[in-house]
Amino acid sequence: MGKGKITFTVLLLAFLILANVKPAQGFGDWYVFGDSLSDNGNIPKLTGYPFPPSPYYGNRFSNGPVWAEFFPTMSNFSFKPSNDFAVGGAFTGPISAQGPNGQPGTFNNLENTAWGPSISSQLPQLPSFLTEIQQFAASGGRFKSSDLAGVWIGANNFFATANQAAALQQSIVNNDPSYALNSGISPALLNQIASVYAQTGDPNKAMGVLIDNAAQHSVSQVAQGITQMYALGAKQIVVLTLPPIQNTPSALQEGAQAQALATGYTRLYNTYLQQSLSSIHNQTGLNIITLNGEVLFNEIVSNKEAYGIVNTTDEAIQHLTDPNYSHYLFWDGVHPTSYTQSIIAQYVSSAVKTFYSLTVPARLIEINSDAFNSLINNRIDSVSQSITKSNKTNGGPNLYITGNYNSGSRDDSDSTIGFDYDIGTTALGADYWITPDLLIGASVGYGHNHASLNDSAGKVNADVYQFALYSLYKFNNFFLNAQFDYGYADFTKISHPGVISKISNSSAEGHYVNFSANGGYVFKLDKFSIIPNAGIRGTNTRINAYDLTGDPGLNMSVDKQSLFSLFSTVGLKANYEAKLGTVTMVPNISLEMQSRLNGSGGKFNSYFQDEPSILLTSKYPDYYTNWGVVKIGLDAFTSDRLSVSINYSNTFEKSNSEDRSVWAQISYKF
Repeated sequence: MGKGKITFTVLLLAFLILANVKPAQGFGDWYVFGDSLSDNGNIPKLTGYPFPPSPYYGNRFSNGPVWAEFFPTMSNFSFKPSNDFAVGGAFTGPISAQGPNGQPGTFNNLENTAWGPSISSQLPQLPSFLTEIQQFAASGGRFKSSDLAGVWIGANNFFATANQAAALQQSIVNNDPSYALNSGISPALLNQIASVYAQTGDPNKAMGVLIDNAAQHSVSQVAQGITQMYALGAKQIVVLTLPPIQNTPSALQEGAQAQALATGYTRLYNTYLQQSLSSIHNQTGLNIITLNGEVLFNEIVSNKEAYGIVNTTDEAIQHLTDPNYSHYLFWDGVHPTSYTQSIIAQYVSSAVKTFYSLTVPARLIEINSDAFNSLINNRIDSVSQSITKSNKTNGGPNLYITGNYNSGSRDDSDSTIGFDYDIGTTALGADYWITPDLLIGASVGYGHNHASLNDSAGKVNADVYQFALYSLYKFNNFFLNAQFDYGYADFTKISHPGVISKISNSSAEGHYVNFSANGGYVFKLDKFSIIPNAGIRGTNTRINAYDLTGDPGLNMSVDKQSLFSLFSTVGLKANYEAKLGTVTMVPNISLEMQSRLNGSGGKFNSYFQDEPSILLTSKYPDYYTNWGVVKIGLDAFTSDRLSVSINYSNTFEKSNSEDRSVWAQISYKF
């Protein structure tokens, strides 16, 4: 082959490598189910009535977009307005309540009851949370594994219960059960309440029976709905628990008794909901990213200046002449302003991104282990190259310094955030031919790892201290090498954005163990060498448990994790030996086909610290199984003692991933 043909081939390969760029992939679709806190203007679409009217924005229960509309643009999810199934007034499911005619009945939505708006008798039956899911399913709706659904529901059940509590109070005062029965309290429940009241004479304990029954019934319907979502294919959902309803302007205006009732219901509902969500995860594996509404709202109130909130007790709709009304906490008696909704969306986005990012530290260290393994394997290969050149071993000891720079990317996939990475590795080592056929060696190295997460989800940095033991055995033209690596990882940064402050690790450590073996045969054709080879590599990466703390409402605890991967390689390498004065130049090119043999490699648990009973399970992504690697290199032997080597490699057809590496080495024989 002429020099011109060689140059053309190298340039062509370089072009193909550099052109191998894959577009980033985002997550799936975003869906929402719930009530007025998430409704993007659905009541007019269902009824033809422009409700709620101006100055409510676009028939939303706020002065602007709601959290469910802000979230997808913050988090790289696809969203269209019809994906929002939430309807103002929705109960968790059908409940018994008082109708507009003053008689009890079964209703799905507060707006259709006697406690709804003045037009409630004219409205068609609006859906509940369960009805919303049933309508989604009836329309052929299914969730993909990359989709995410949000649920915020339960407040309207309280408003119905509060009205029933007022009716029950009238029944107690007037000794007339008709008030309670007409409000929708069933005869059986009323008998339980009457029994407690007869035994204790305490109306508060009688009310406690009503509230506890309402909270349990509501949560059972939420659990039913979420289980149906799982049956429809959902793999991960977001659930917001009830905020402190007792601190809304409406409750504050109604006084201490109303606040006590709201406090009791909210705490019971949230407690039962947490227990139920934990059980659903344990039974199905469904990941339920839970935002604690009480913690979130209490944090905003106690630190309002940091959030840009100017008023936490009044209704902005009553103060439209205030130039800062848009930064009130509440728009009306119970609904947040759009500005507050945007804060909620930021918290949900941060929670989702943080959970989706938890696999990154182990995946980064696994890439580091591959970089160090390749670093030493290139060293072994260069020793083999010197044998190919001279057809004899060179004694030793041989001392060398070597290093590589690796960069690449991982795309978002299902519930896993991708990242761009940079890894710089250096190593010092020595090897020696203890017999004419057997080389042994050792090396120590340092790697600096940096990952910048997609979707502005944070950064991960780690310093890795590592060593390798290796051997090379040759028999005629056959060769076999084996390598053992160990690395200790000190994470100097695991950081994710919060809302008013980032969340990061206080201390995180890990390590990896790596074993590889590779063998092949050298075909000598004058100055050409053709070397078919095959190998296998196993890597086990472990990360110790750690915490992420900083922004209240987002603090997490992450359990220890283990990522095991098994890879195989089949390759073909070609060398050409040329003299340039006193220097022997050996350009080389290789093509490898690599495979991942064992799937995703493991899973681990985590939880938000304000919801410790609701576990989340992270699985390592399994989006590449077979891919290729092209490598171009040059070895230069200036004498029998000194050699310099360099190469460049790039992956191709590696699904949702790309890796590049530049390696160099200087070796000297004593």
